[in-house]
Amino acid sequence: MLRRRTGLRNGFETDRLILDPLGRDHSDGVFALWSDPRVCAHAGIVKGLNGTVLTLPATDRGTSDQILDVWLRAIENRSGLRWAMMLKSGRAFVGTLGFKSLAGHYEISFHLLPEVWGQGLMVEAAEAAVEWAQKDGADGIEAFVDPKNARSKGLLSRLGLRPTGVLLEGAERYARDF
Repeated sequence: MLRRRTGLRNGFETDRLILDPLGRDHSDGVFALWSDPRVCAHAGIVKGLNGTVLTLPATDRGTSDQILDVWLRAIENRSGLRWAMMLKSGRAFVGTLGFKSLAGHYEISFHLLPEVWGQGLMVEAAEAAVEWAQKDGADGIEAFVDPKNARSKGLLSRLGLRPTGVLLEGAERYARDF
């Protein structure tokens, strides 16, 4: 269940998670996420602010900070939104979740540290994020996923997104209207 905190885009809480707007103070967590080959296995093409394709997994903070810069710019421009996912117990960073676009169908994107896979944390966070998007005025949700990424496809199905048959840069589009 979504429990908003003060302010429209100031994050929210679920039963086990705090989702705070991503910031520079999350750099260590972003590096841990993007330096893990299991997280990067289905990430597709990731570009920095200048359009340069980044080599993943990240071998240094400079690379993961470029990913963070892209998200921070989207937040600043109000074209996207990304939250840092932290466990309520101990406030440990476990992943990111957010929307690459905030117009029409919001494009959801999510990444989770493998140490917490299989615990239902992303389901909990993503269900709350979809609820947030509906309240924010989205027409629906879409996502682009590697056809070999069974975990993400399962999550999208649980969120009510269905494959559309559209492929973009090797990723299949899933969508749900509100």
